[in-house]
Amino acid sequence: MFLRGSAGLVALVLAAAPGPARLLSQQRPLPRFADYRVAVSVGPSHPPVWDGVSSADSADWADIIQDSLGHGPNFAGHFLLLGRSESLAGGELLVLDATTGKLLFPGLNPLVAIDYRPWSTLLIMDPADQLRQYCDSPSHPPECELGLTTDYLVWGPEGFTEIASVPFQPHSGDSR
Repeated sequence: MFLRGSAGLVALVLAAAPGPARLLSQQRPLPRFADYRVAVSVGPSHPPVWDGVSSADSADWADIIQDSLGHGPNFAGHFLLLGRSESLAGGELLVLDATTGKLLFPGLNPLVAIDYRPWSTLLIMDPADQLRQYCDSPSHPPECELGLTTDYLVWGPEGFTEIASVPFQPHSGDSR
């Protein structure tokens, strides 16, 4: 799993500023971070509230959370979006509400690059850069035709909602 836009996380890949929006169709541009802008909270982050979290999960996440608390919100105004890699099969995301300490497990286990901003509720899940390079060769292997997508999700009171999905296209020339 690759996380963009945050500091001190497992397999961190920093994002460049997003380029011009690509089109979903001739009429509708792709969502942009600026389309989902929110104010960013300042001040110290609330320590995690472990209610309802298994002891195994709390032990696994404790160091990651502790290392991130001093950095302030990195997602959607007042949240810390944290991740850990579990294996080549994927990773796990955790959302910590920096104002209450509430821990949220959104159920996303991506093997993709994740791009986000502290001032936006938009999250973009994209095939990892290595996979993009692997599939962008003229003789790309059949695995590249498995229906990979770039997914656009928005964070709200009920968690993440997918708002757009674009098929991954080998040979796209998209430099992101």
